[in-house]
Amino acid sequence: MINLVANENKKIFKSKLIPGFLLSGALLIWLNIIMYDPKLCDWKSDSLCTFPKSLVEIYIQILMFYIPIFAGFLMTKDLVDGTLKLSLIREPSRIKNLISKQLSFIIFLAIETLAFILMCYIFAFVYYKNMTGLQLVQVNILTDISSTLILYGMTILPSITYGLFTMLIGIIFKNAVIANLVSVTGLIFLFNTEIGMKFTMIESITKSESIGLSLISLFLSLMLVVINNIYLEKQDIIY
Repeated sequence: MINLVANENKKIFKSKLIPGFLLSGALLIWLNIIMYDPKLCDWKSDSLCTFPKSLVEIYIQILMFYIPIFAGFLMTKDLVDGTLKLSLIREPSRIKNLISKQLSFIIFLAIETLAFILMCYIFAFVYYKNMTGLQLVQVNILTDISSTLILYGMTILPSITYGLFTMLIGIIFKNAVIANLVSVTGLIFLFNTEIGMKFTMIESITKSESIGLSLISLFLSLMLVVINNIYLEKQDIIY
């Protein structure tokens, strides 16, 4: 299993999708910093160490665009190109292949989340002169950074659910374009529900709401793991 996950991670990080993701994030961070105006923004209540929290909604938007692409790259592309067929003719089992892809996707989300936060800090310190009115810390550095990591961590479970849903659509239709269209359409529908709106305003939700959102996301993720495996088992993907 470890080797399978390592192979999937190598596949992801050798792809052209990673530079695109990082460049998109860096560009949006840079644009927000150079256009920062303390008279028009509420960043005054922030500190430099909690600056990434001001851009969490932008990060969610980037994730929502790239997640279907990455999920399709991991699952649908393998099904269509025959890569998964070759790995299933030999061992390991389908469930191990599927779980390795899902674990790789989760690892990717965690690494990219940390990378986005790091880019926020780098740009914030480089362009510190643009952010007049921001103090270095609010409480202390450890508290500020930990609260930032917790906020971004809250975006991961819903994002995993979204990625697993895209994988499921890819398994069913074996078409990356259809999987992306259905996922985006489903996301638009979700964002018009109360739960979806909570996710888009994740910085302002209460502790009880965040626990509820996490539990719902966890339940849906586990359910999608089971459904993904059932559909993959039923697929005719042998020569």
